[in-house]
Amino acid sequence: MAPPPRPGSGKTREQAALMVTGRNSYTSLERISRLQDLANDPAQPARVRERAAAELEAVDAGASITAAVQNTNAELSWAELDRLAADESQPVMVRRRAESEAARVREQAARDAKAAELEALAKEALARAKAASKKRPSQRRTPATPLEGVVLPPRAFVHVWAELGGWWHHYDPAQIAAEVTDEDWERFEVTVAGTIAFAEHVRTLRTPETDTADEDSEETATHPREPIAV
Repeated sequence: MAPPPRPGSGKTREQAALMVTGRNSYTSLERISRLQDLANDPAQPARVRERAAAELEAVDAGASITAAVQNTNAELSWAELDRLAADESQPVMVRRRAESEAARVREQAARDAKAAELEALAKEALARAKAASKKRPSQRRTPATPLEGVVLPPRAFVHVWAELGGWWHHYDPAQIAAEVTDEDWERFEVTVAGTIAFAEHVRTLRTPETDTADEDSEETATHPREPIAV
């Protein structure tokens, strides 16, 4: 059985909170205590300590304690994203994702987003970046075996490229950079290089016929052929 509460203990905490914050709630005192701990914690990045100290000053001037905590929490998540992005021991995919997420938080902060929105955004961004580090390595996919010796008809070529028309509009470059593995990106690069080489080859084959026809026309106009004697 839990011991009975000491007389006046709850009242004392409420009174202490009221004296410090002007609000009749000891949760406010706990929030302020946390901000003070962050402001004085040498283990925290300088930017987090400075943010906590600035929010404490704002509270002293009458600002919202809730907003102060939310702003500090956002700074904590943001700082962790920057740390992950700069940590060379992290996989490249994680670092890129953290950098991308930090940029989104920075953009919203520049737009003076509300404290609650910025806190939620930074928290979700950090969760996504950490989730990237916990993803299981994808099973190595066996590349499709080329149909060596099989030449497909032109209509198959036209059909493939009709489906690919404007494909780049359907993907987020930042997300691709952050989430696609090096192996998959290398496969894409090889495909692009092969496509460019194929296009240049076909372009060369399509051009000479027109050039030769033009040269023949010019030659005929300049030096008319004499009629063949019968």
